[in-house]
Amino acid sequence: MKILSKAISIIAIMCVCFSVFAHASTKSTTPVNPWKYAKKTINANRYVTDKISYTKIIRTKKGITYTLQTAPKSTIKVLKKNKVIKKCYAKKKTKKLFIKNSLIKMKKGKLVFIQKQKNKKASKCKLPVIKVGEVIKVSR
Repeated sequence: MKILSKAISIIAIMCVCFSVFAHASTKSTTPVNPWKYAKKTINANRYVTDKISYTKIIRTKKGITYTLQTAPKSTIKVLKKNKVIKKCYAKKKTKKLFIKNSLIKMKKGKLVFIQKQKNKKASKCKLPVIKVGEVIKVSR
């Protein structure tokens, strides 16, 4: 009796193994293009960051106010000639950022805004430094 039950269990195990190997050999293994795979995974996982952009820039005698469209829960750095002059945290989609004239010390040129989210690629944007009394708005 014991021998018969052992024989049946061995035969069952062998049948399962043969069916697994037979199924594995019928699948075609075609090479995957890494660029297509990466593009599919990026689109599927949505690891692309929300780009930083502006909606309004106002310059007064005291400084410049930038109204930015950002991704929620991101940090924003403002760079002038590759040096950080201001750093802040954006909780919502819009962020008003005021920069004093003493930090800028320029009448024209560009400031670099870098937005960084956790586990995502950084987003950069160069925004102009405008003259006193000027206003720039984006019409949407």
